[in-house]
Amino acid sequence: LKVSGQVAGHPFIIATVLGALASYFAWAPPAGVTTILDMLMKSAGPCALFALGATVGMRKFSGVGSELAVLTIMKLVTQPSLAFVALSLVPGLEPLWLHVAIMMAALPTASNAFILARQFSSFVEGASSAVIVTTALSAITIPLLIYVIRLGWI
Repeated sequence: LKVSGQVAGHPFIIATVLGALASYFAWAPPAGVTTILDMLMKSAGPCALFALGATVGMRKFSGVGSELAVLTIMKLVTQPSLAFVALSLVPGLEPLWLHVAIMMAALPTASNAFILARQFSSFVEGASSAVIVTTALSAITIPLLIYVIRLGWI
């Protein structure tokens, strides 16, 4: 129950719900608020990358066990495979949408995994390692996936 409350009260979740409501009701904030929100939006990515970079700079892969291999395989192989299987079952789905979904599923672990791990003080080294390793390996897996799609195998 405590974890559910923490998840529901997380800024990512609250921002997503508020954004969806604002979009649904076509609400536009006043000009001053828009300027502030725009500045915050533009700074969020660099701040996250800075925090991740600081952790990466002190990176010692010795503290991460076999979980990293499991996470890497799940993110770069299992997730795109599941996307393929699930969306192949959708009747009348255009191949373009199937390919886009598979490519999105095959992207490396996002830096928000590290941000959440840092916020909850849980698996911080593993999350930052997963971001680094999956990003490096996706330089191989993404071109291979594009090649497979272009050959028409998917």
